Amino acid sequence: MIYNLSDVTLAHSSSKGSVPVVRDLNLLIPERDFLAIVGPSGSGKTTLLNAMAGFLKPVSGTVLYRDTDLASLDPAEAAAYRNREIGLVHQFFNLIDDMTATENVMMPLLIRGNTLREARRAAAEILDQLGLGKLARRRPPRLSGGEQQRVAIGRALAGRPSVILADEPTGNLDRATTRDFMSLLGELHRAEPLTIVLVTHDQEVAAAATHRLDLGEVTACQRTA
Repeated sequence: MIYNLSDVTLAHSSSKGSVPVVRDLNLLIPERDFLAIVGPSGSGKTTLLNAMAGFLKPVSGTVLYRDTDLASLDPAEAAAYRNREIGLVHQFFNLIDDMTATENVMMPLLIRGNTLREARRAAAEILDQLGLGKLARRRPPRLSGGEQQRVAIGRALAGRPSVILADEPTGNLDRATTRDFMSLLGELHRAEPLTIVLVTHDQEVAAAATHRLDLGEVTACQRTA
């Protein structure tokens, strides 16, 4: 298993203090799974993804990535874990507007310590793979929403991660672009040794996944391979 969540309770902060949003969750995610996490607003979808990324420690229970308890990592170790193991994709792309597509994709590699030449070569290969080779020198404001999300996927893939964690990645895309994006994600899942965990409100997007977890249907959930 790549993730093993045992009796996990998660909370977020509000004006009223800490509010539990996921309670007593048990979840096993096998290597190379494609899991869609669905549920109404406030059910804890993004909170759960943040715990799996090492941004958030559980109130109780354990979140294991392979054999590592993510709650045991200090901030520097958690950042290194994300850079080494995780590719993050967000609804709002989070690209740097004054950098080219190539430079955006290069960033995680430079942070990891790759040379400029190594990072540029890897970014060019990824953008070609994603059909963006001819747009590599464009900056995000000159790209469509779908093209920006492909650059964001390229950035997530740059370090050859084991896991893609995607939070509402189609939320800012129209229906046709959403279908193209999900087709691309499916192709990547089949071609690469990737585990994908995707949060979505969109039932059509969720249907593209191999498995599904609905946080709105259960207060304590067990899912295995």
